[in-house]
Amino acid sequence: MFKKHICIIAMLCAVVCCISFRDAGAEVITPDRTIDLSLILLSTTVNNGAGNQSDPHVSADVVAYSNFLSVGSEIRFKNLITGVDTAIPNEGAADTLSDINDGRVVFSRRTSTHTAIFLKNLSTGLFSELDPHPSLIRTNAAIGSSTVVWQERANGAASGTTEIVTLDLASGATTRITSDALLDQRPAVSPDGAVLVWLKCATINSGCDVWKATKINDLWSTAAITGAEGEEGNPDTNGQLIVYSSIRPTTSGATEKHVYWRPVEGGTEGSVPSTAHQEAGPSISGTLLAFESYDSVNITVGYRSVRHRDRYPVSDYQYTRHERGIDRCLCRN
Repeated sequence: MFKKHICIIAMLCAVVCCISFRDAGAEVITPDRTIDLSLILLSTTVNNGAGNQSDPHVSADVVAYSNFLSVGSEIRFKNLITGVDTAIPNEGAADTLSDINDGRVVFSRRTSTHTAIFLKNLSTGLFSELDPHPSLIRTNAAIGSSTVVWQERANGAASGTTEIVTLDLASGATTRITSDALLDQRPAVSPDGAVLVWLKCATINSGCDVWKATKINDLWSTAAITGAEGEEGNPDTNGQLIVYSSIRPTTSGATEKHVYWRPVEGGTEGSVPSTAHQEAGPSISGTLLAFESYDSVNITVGYRSVRHRDRYPVSDYQYTRHERGIDRCLCRN
């Protein structure tokens, strides 16, 4: 059995690169110039202790993640500045799948009777279940501003009938975004809480398209982002762009997975240019798009600076993994 632990070397490396390239007085990076990461790389291991750690999410200088114990699981959060790592008491339950935004952590808590969404405010210490309904199974919560979103189904219902539901923390009102016989899953929300994205699937792993919901004047409007062109996964949004992976046929008749993006209001689809690699697992924050890049031998971590409507220059940041690990950054302006 492989042990999983969390190291945010890629996340912090991306942040350092962006700051280094854009700060006043910073060196101008020329196309295809190789950067020695030993000069700019800042890395830290969040947790490599006993058990498995997974599903890290970062907001400002705090990372929240799942920690799997010999019995049960818990949500922990670590301050990357002070190094203090704290557990949210699980009270004998199994806590998993957290998200964090502006000092607030949301996560799923599974008990012997149901699975609910809880919120922990790291500043005030307040801790509560959101919109309690013991008859429902709720998982995969995400938070942005005053919006919390999750997927839910009735306790005992078929797992292929999950729906997307939002909660407004300010008013306490919930809104059911979807209502169909498909599997609506893996929601994400923009930092301002006004844009949702999720997968609408025929089964848990097939027939998946990306959908969006936008909030205007407290009303949600939904629309499909993708269609029959491929098999989509891992949607995310920064509120202006929607990113996702897609498995699509090639001219040779094979299939490949690549990362794509599209403006929230619609428009031309963009993609990560690649000839020898495939990409997966995109995540976007601000103008920085992070993703996995892999071939038949290596898995690397790449970054691309993307701007809404390409109004500003676009840069690529690619961290290349060799035998000694990630050791160089190729930056193309």
